[in-house]
Amino acid sequence: MMLSDAVTVVRRFQRSVRVDTDLEATGALHGFVCQGSSKMALETMAKLMVETAQRAFTWTGPYGGGKSSLALALCA
Repeated sequence: MMLSDAVTVVRRFQRSVRVDTDLEATGALHGFVCQGSSKMALETMAKLMVETAQRAFTWTGPYGGGKSSLALALCA
């Protein structure tokens, strides 16, 4: 059995997300999965916003790590 027989990738996530062009796209978040690292980043940001005066954050990570998809989800 081939891996491709058991696993499919939603077409939406076979290309890079562009926040500026995908913001108004219908179905832009179809198949979106909030990864554990994204959840942890959001929790950390929320905690810092409550406990400190921190309001500016930088997300860094590898290409394809989901940064733009998460930003798009937050915009939605």
